[in-house]
Amino acid sequence: MVEGAIVMLPFFTLILGILEGSLLLGDSLATAHSTKAGARTASALGTDTMTDFQVLASIGREGRALRRGDINLIVVYDATSYGAEPSATCKAGTAVAGVCNVYVSGDLNRPSSDFGCLSATALDGYWCPNTRKTALTAASGGPPDFVGVWMSTTHHMVSGLVGTNRVLTDRSVLRIEPRRK
Repeated sequence: MVEGAIVMLPFFTLILGILEGSLLLGDSLATAHSTKAGARTASALGTDTMTDFQVLASIGREGRALRRGDINLIVVYDATSYGAEPSATCKAGTAVAGVCNVYVSGDLNRPSSDFGCLSATALDGYWCPNTRKTALTAASGGPPDFVGVWMSTTHHMVSGLVGTNRVLTDRSVLRIEPRRK
């Protein structure tokens, strides 16, 4: 009995650690895949006025492993180069004109009629997709912009042995697909 009690505590701690790590890794991968899907969509659609709506739809499809309530912020931003992060203001949840659009989990369920740069303060009006550069050369108004998608999610720990939750973030930056004018 004593030997069993001595072995059981490390055994169950190990099993619980494996479970906790696996669930954390799953949420981390879902966050990463979601940002990549969103960035690919934004890059491919370029200046289409419904780009951000389609970005959120891609994130919603790719991030099905995440609970919607665990998605804190989604930021679609004008990146300066590959790998560039959004500004601290954008990551804090404030949209900035000409720089970023900020979305919350509830925006994943909004109808397409809420998008399309309806006004400067609309959901996607701060960095309206139709103002993004897609021209191939500088002579025609290019080169194309870099578009980034940054996402913050919360993973809730099951056991509570290593805390109650972890905030996960990921970003993906791509150059908008160039168009000849």
